[in-house]
Amino acid sequence: MKVVVNEQLGIQEIEIIINCSSKDETVQKIVSSLSVIDMKLTCRKDDEIFQLDPANILYIESVDRKTFLYTEQQIFETERRLYELEAYLENCSFFRASKAIIINLQRVQSLRPELGARLLLTMDNKEKIQLFERTPVPNAVAKLAVPTVLSSLVMVLYNLADVN
Repeated sequence: MKVVVNEQLGIQEIEIIINCSSKDETVQKIVSSLSVIDMKLTCRKDDEIFQLDPANILYIESVDRKTFLYTEQQIFETERRLYELEAYLENCSFFRASKAIIINLQRVQSLRPELGARLLLTMDNKEKIQLFERTPVPNAVAKLAVPTVLSSLVMVLYNLADVN
């Protein structure tokens, strides 16, 4: 993959053109990734309405038929159900970790498998979340490792593009 950035004065809007031999899975992933840049989630706290960037969300939890969005400092509520958020965020780095929780994989600092098919996640704000997975722990660990591998690959590609 070759990345080229052209800076031009007077351009009003960023335009991205992808040149490829065929619209394969890699191209579709790139397009999906680009489409989430301006994505926002509507939620509320104390009778105020907010627009949250998904990158700021640590995890989403359903408790007593209410859905909560957790950030580093605050907790917001949304009208959307977990399955709706899961579909809406499918192109982002979110993972349905259990029946009641969706985790932002970009905000996971570490994970530790524990006895009894449990998984202990430490978020980047040091909050710990213990999950009781229906999915076997090795499958969850593999799913959580994919974003790290992909981000490393992207960094290598960007560095190669800078050298040329």
